[in-house]
Amino acid sequence: MKKFACLILFVFVMVLLDACGDDGDDSISPPDGNESSPEDVLSSSDAQDLEQPPLSSVMSEGVVSCSSVSSSSVSSSSDMLSSSLAESSSSSKPFTIDDMEFVQIGPYEFAAKNLNIPVEGSRCYDDLEENCERYGRLYTWAAALAIDESYNFNIYRELTEPYQGICPEGTHIVTYDELADLFNILEDSIDPDKDGIDIAEEDDVIKKLNRGQGGFFDTTGTFVGIDSVAGLWIANESTINTPDYAWMITFENDTKFGYDSYITIFNKTFGAFVRCVKGKAYTIVSSSSEAEVPSSSSKADLTLTVAEGCESASRENWKYLNPEVEYGCIKDSRDGRYYKTLVLDDQMWIAENLRYVPENKKIQSWCYSEKDGECDELGRYYHGNAVTANPGICPEGFHVPSTSEFKKLIKYEEKSLISVDGWRQQYLSFEGDNATGMSFLPSGVRGYDDGLGAGWETGVFSWVDVSAFAWTSTSDHFMGYYHFTVDNYSDISFAGKALGFGIPIRCVKN
Repeated sequence: MKKFACLILFVFVMVLLDACGDDGDDSISPPDGNESSPEDVLSSSDAQDLEQPPLSSVMSEGVVSCSSVSSSSVSSSSDMLSSSLAESSSSSKPFTIDDMEFVQIGPYEFAAKNLNIPVEGSRCYDDLEENCERYGRLYTWAAALAIDESYNFNIYRELTEPYQGICPEGTHIVTYDELADLFNILEDSIDPDKDGIDIAEEDDVIKKLNRGQGGFFDTTGTFVGIDSVAGLWIANESTINTPDYAWMITFENDTKFGYDSYITIFNKTFGAFVRCVKGKAYTIVSSSSEAEVPSSSSKADLTLTVAEGCESASRENWKYLNPEVEYGCIKDSRDGRYYKTLVLDDQMWIAENLRYVPENKKIQSWCYSEKDGECDELGRYYHGNAVTANPGICPEGFHVPSTSEFKKLIKYEEKSLISVDGWRQQYLSFEGDNATGMSFLPSGVRGYDDGLGAGWETGVFSWVDVSAFAWTSTSDHFMGYYHFTVDNYSDISFAGKALGFGIPIRCVKN
């Protein structure tokens, strides 16, 4: 738009100069059919290679001193300017998918260049057009999605389908699933005997995807990182309680794509690049709605039943259940274990942690105590790859909840979700009453040294008696999956953990 505005201003200056210089001819001729309109210039396949003087230089060079300009001259010139612009507009061609170059990687066709479409909320690095031409344009997250800038500070929605944003029709803003898939494809080509990726076959692909480290602008609008780092916005917002953050993939200097690049969350007011991917874009979920879950439970599915043999069964952790709450009971057909169930609103939950031992030996699981072979009280602690196990890790008809499903518990007070007993007293800020019957116990986690310097030790249990953890099925596309946390001294929270951590699993009905 800035280029277009400059051209309009230039035409208007020429009109005034013409009016001053020749009283006998107070009109300008519209461009003939062979000349490009301003929008034609901007939308051509070579648009990113054009140099456009900044608006300030056009204004300074276009100052007009005219001692006498007749009103008829100005009026006539204005009419002709409107006519000229109307004709130009009618013959203009917008920037389309046909003007873009794509590169095939795996199942996806990614744009070979970062987008360079001027919109509000976008800038060139150092406000120099030559940097837009070289690297592409920097956009805030809201600008990239073509939505109001207020959503840089608020949750807009949870995407369930690709979203077009400012990308041309037939393409859309890259989703984290697509970029994570691409990231894994390239990372799979790492030669274990070399420090990086063997790019013999993919050198051209990587050059097209990473157009150089064009930098950012940060939350203060300051330009940083040119020649050292760059990032691409991902359409998806953060799924944890951070309304001003969204996903991004970054490229660092002196590394090969997929080796030191990573996917993480950034503040939405950062300026980063946009890379479109070919494919149909769909509508989005309302800002007041949560993302759809794999399959929602109907009222008919929520009838509590008691499996045969459950009444005579006994489990150590059942002493923590709320006797005032109505529970059902199911039997896991895989191993014969029984689990208590309950209904909260439109969800049926298993009211205790899973104890199933996976037949797939690649899915590791542990008990807190070696003496407790049944993990009878706290349940089993599962490696993160259990979350997406096929077949599923939960009993038939149930699945590992997403963050969206866990968030439905936020309406309840934390004390109503945790057991009355079993919590370490020195951290106590409120007493659990287990009014919901969910009976979360302070299981803690089995640690894993994820290399981030947080002090976790592989195989060492932490936060037992202090906090209750449970895996979610929502990927953080950085280390592993989010986990749900509830305790007796703070609010419900979500955070990402690497797959190597051991964390309990709760299940919810399909």
